Amino acid sequence: MRMKSNPIWTLTVPLLVVALLAQGCATKALWSEKHYHPARPANLELSARPERQMVLVQYDEQYENSRKIQRRAYWLDLNDRYPITERPIFLQSVDTSGLQPVLILPEITATNAMPQTGYAARIISNHKGFELWQDGAPIAEFMLPGYQASAPADFYHVAVTPFALVADGIIIVGGVAVIAGVVYLVAQDDEE
Repeated sequence: MRMKSNPIWTLTVPLLVVALLAQGCATKALWSEKHYHPARPANLELSARPERQMVLVQYDEQYENSRKIQRRAYWLDLNDRYPITERPIFLQSVDTSGLQPVLILPEITATNAMPQTGYAARIISNHKGFELWQDGAPIAEFMLPGYQASAPADFYHVAVTPFALVADGIIIVGGVAVIAGVVYLVAQDDEE
């Protein structure tokens, strides 16, 4: 018995398979990498360790459009002439004893207003970085880190994961049922 081909089913089945393979990714989307960036305002704080040419950078960070703000801190080595382009090594705890606070001026501050002794900084780039000065002379501009990393294992992500898994299961079971139904209908159509 020769099976006849129906052009509607021939087009429908591949489209359904592609559509279903592209779905069922709620859990993956929930835990996919997120873009982390300085919050606005970043609440920048700088502290210098002049004898070692190191600056402790502290700022507020958020990921994507989240309302969750995390305080971050890392050491900026002024002897390293390469700007930070990746995620720095963040400190777990911060001890500022023995460090000199760095005066931070707003972006609109004129360069002739910079102090002539010690470190000073001026906010730049819409609060995403700072220009560091020492003894009245500019050292360099530094951008606060922006990077891709895994989603945080916070309460929200952990609490939503079971629901995402259930949604993925429903999509997968529904997809299998649709494909089985289409295959059954194609088989019935071919028998006629």
